[in-house]
Amino acid sequence: MEDIFSLYGEVAMDIAEKIRAIITPEEKELIETPPTTSIVALNFYEQGRQLYEAAQIVKNFQMEQQAEIYFIKAAELDSTYTDPILKLGWIQHHLGNEDSALLLANKALRINTSSSNAYFLKGIVLYYHFGIEKEAEIAFNNALKYNPNYPSPMRELGNIYFNRGNFAR
Repeated sequence: MEDIFSLYGEVAMDIAEKIRAIITPEEKELIETPPTTSIVALNFYEQGRQLYEAAQIVKNFQMEQQAEIYFIKAAELDSTYTDPILKLGWIQHHLGNEDSALLLANKALRINTSSSNAYFLKGIVLYYHFGIEKEAEIAFNNALKYNPNYPSPMRELGNIYFNRGNFAR
């Protein structure tokens, strides 16, 4: 299992070197840290991720429900594996279950306090559902702190600043 993730890390670093990308220490740590210790959980997650992404493209709710089953299985096999937890959070968000989406984002953050994806989901829910702009801004800034090249939180911060009339930021 470690060999698989080590190989992924080496390939990612080789690509970054070839394209002369600047990798922050946080990004390097993310690349080098395996997301799970369970190959079965990883397989369930990958099956769910493929279904989830296809469901987003074709707007197929049944496929998203099927993906949810795989994410639940992956999270049950490895309760510290944040990727399926966050996908479950996004599914809850899509269903309008914002309380559940926020709980899942916070659960992922308890496991991994530097998860830019968890901060982004949290910010989306706080801003668009609960209208808690200041906390959403903090969440988006934290997402960028741990992944400075993540465009989605940048866009959302731009929306917040624009709505405030703060065009200088």
